[in-house]
Amino acid sequence: VEHKDDLDTECHNIDSMDGIEFEQYCAELLRKLGYSSVTCTPGAGDQGVDIVAVKNDVRYAIQCKRYSSVLGNTPIQEVTAGKAYYRCHVAVVLTNSHFTPAAKKLAEANGVLLWSREELREMINEAPGLNKVANMPI
Repeated sequence: VEHKDDLDTECHNIDSMDGIEFEQYCAELLRKLGYSSVTCTPGAGDQGVDIVAVKNDVRYAIQCKRYSSVLGNTPIQEVTAGKAYYRCHVAVVLTNSHFTPAAKKLAEANGVLLWSREELREMINEAPGLNKVANMPI
């Protein structure tokens, strides 16, 4: 996205997606950013991981959360367990929202990367040829 107005429109569209649409959008975003073997896990029984992806020989376990409120500890706990289940090197929670202070502390203690609204905006801006469907004002 080359212009701020386009990025704001993209982000607003994300805020109106359902969870499955957001996961699929994030998978496509990761592909455009050079991640390979991007796989969406089955909805039921996914063990806290929505996407498994590889970049630079590192396996990422990613939980996607499209929320209208801040995220607490639960997604961090779930993706930490899912990281081991899917034999990944790195756990990530990716959201269109933000994290509580307690969630940030728990993530730091467990080595979980938190990709919040600001990181998502940067990723969208850096993704070449992404089909823009999202809208996310900060």
